[in-house]
Amino acid sequence: MSEVVTKPSSVDIEGAVAEFDRENKVIEGALQTLFAAYPSNTNPVHVLLKVTALNTLYSTQIPLYSSRVPTILDVVTHIVSLGIDSRLSRGDDGVVRDIAAVEVATKSPRFYYSFATKYCSWQNRDSYPIFDSRVLHYLCYLMVHNCLDRLRQAEFWDYTRFRGVVQGFRAKYDLEKFRLVAQRASACENLALGIWVSFL
Repeated sequence: MSEVVTKPSSVDIEGAVAEFDRENKVIEGALQTLFAAYPSNTNPVHVLLKVTALNTLYSTQIPLYSSRVPTILDVVTHIVSLGIDSRLSRGDDGVVRDIAAVEVATKSPRFYYSFATKYCSWQNRDSYPIFDSRVLHYLCYLMVHNCLDRLRQAEFWDYTRFRGVVQGFRAKYDLEKFRLVAQRASACENLALGIWVSFL
């Protein structure tokens, strides 16, 4: 991999963002429209639309039907029950954990962490960086190349710690002007820099 991947500049990031936006304009626009139309999380119908769209378009793998694990409808009921709107607007890290931890009687509990980071990100794009397997892969790559402090993989599942790592990386490479959050990795699988753009 090139030096650009481990030491990105503003020009590198802007190029990757522009490429992603060109290739994903419709998907990103649909999600932006949906989350703007239904910003609160109190109406199960509105939350169902957001959860279903995000789960489908970002492949977060929450099943529609299952007798063994929590389903999309279980997640919707869970989110509505949390009363999270004011916490989301404040950028409260704990909301990610609360959304992710879904327990339903008679089913195995699940921790839908990637989904929760993406859901929070779309609710408050300036406060919540996303986490998924691509992001983890890139962060591990950065650690191997001494661009990040060594962390155990389990530490990335602590959202406060993860967000601190993202903010520290942005500060180290003078990338603060970029937002933390819009999902940018999906279309950039063959472009290592695109993995970093997941944080924007």
